[in-house]
Amino acid sequence: MFNYVLKRIGFSILALFILITLIFFLAQLLPTWPIIKGNQESMEDFYKRLEGYGLLDNVFVQYGRFWRQWLGEGKFGQYFSMPSTTIPEAYAKVMPYTIIIAGISFVIGVVVGVTLGIIAAIYRGKWQDTFINIISVLFISIPSFVLASFFSRWATESGWKISFPAIDSASFDVATMFQTSILPISSLAISIAPPLVYYTRNEMVDVLSQDYIKTALAKGVSYNTVIFKHGLRNCLVPIVSICTPTFLIVIGGSIIIENFFQVPGIAQKLVEAVQKKEIYLLMYNALVISGIYFLLEILADISYTFIDPRIKLASSNSISIFVIINNYIYRKNEINNLNKWIKNNVFEVEYNSQLHKEITSKDLINYRKKTITLNDQIVQALSLDKNNKYFIYMGSKYKVQYIKSSNINLDSKGKE
Repeated sequence: MFNYVLKRIGFSILALFILITLIFFLAQLLPTWPIIKGNQESMEDFYKRLEGYGLLDNVFVQYGRFWRQWLGEGKFGQYFSMPSTTIPEAYAKVMPYTIIIAGISFVIGVVVGVTLGIIAAIYRGKWQDTFINIISVLFISIPSFVLASFFSRWATESGWKISFPAIDSASFDVATMFQTSILPISSLAISIAPPLVYYTRNEMVDVLSQDYIKTALAKGVSYNTVIFKHGLRNCLVPIVSICTPTFLIVIGGSIIIENFFQVPGIAQKLVEAVQKKEIYLLMYNALVISGIYFLLEILADISYTFIDPRIKLASSNSISIFVIINNYIYRKNEINNLNKWIKNNVFEVEYNSQLHKEITSKDLINYRKKTITLNDQIVQALSLDKNNKYFIYMGSKYKVQYIKSSNINLDSKGKE
């Protein structure tokens, strides 16, 4: 499992690197500057400011400077709208609001969706199942922003508070925050529950029709035990597998919902980043959201082994990018080593040459030990250099042993 987690972390880091790189270069196409020219500022002074921020440099120079500052100084780019504040600090002030709205909506939506799906499966074909399906069809057809606009208008007409108070504001109180959280949380929860109802119901119906469920009931196991211990447990793996991407959808939906209910979350920063070409703020937003998604994916994979002990996480994969890279490096090293051997006193025996005939006719080669034995008589006759420690013979490397003529028996040497 440890190797699997390390591999997934490596893939996540690679994906995040590619993502923020694409965002950096695509954001450069926006036809604006991240800083605004002052009314009394001359164009010369404005361009000096741009030059001071490095915005007139080549895009690749800016990209390299970003990585150098982040890895070397821990600074994630420049926040041009608020130079005295770092991007992580500005993001940390708004992220909790989004996490609160999205997190609570996600938990409520999953609990409601899974519960209604189980009830529909248990009462399959009865009025409970029909009623839950009708409600699910109704709300699955309504996007979250449509519900949000309806709730926002209703709140305006009824006097319900929808202005979400900032935690550091003077008007903040827990009661107001709770009241203003109900409508945005409801908008998101209602939109994510119906798909889970259908998915859970179908999985549960399939599990309850299995033979082992019927066998357990026939043995006298209580119906509740069969439903929750055997049925639900076997449904959890596919349910968990769709919950992770659902959370990312909730995060994306919460960005839209925040605008309806004036939640001071990441939506404001995201809109500001696009309008003002805050490139590094866009990159940081993608880094945080995608990082959360990859983390949840890894935790979901690990949870599978606890839900079903029969599941084992693969420690290796034959098509893994790491295996491909490792094989490429191994082949390159082999080629480099062979080139070193050729340059380092390696002599290639040409086919049908006099040396080739001598080795073949007198059987001087030992194929098992990869050696060729030559005496002084052959060395002198063919004017060979004893500094050649290896021969390339028939495409393979052999080590050469030089001996005196009296120490070799050509009749019995090296036969395999």
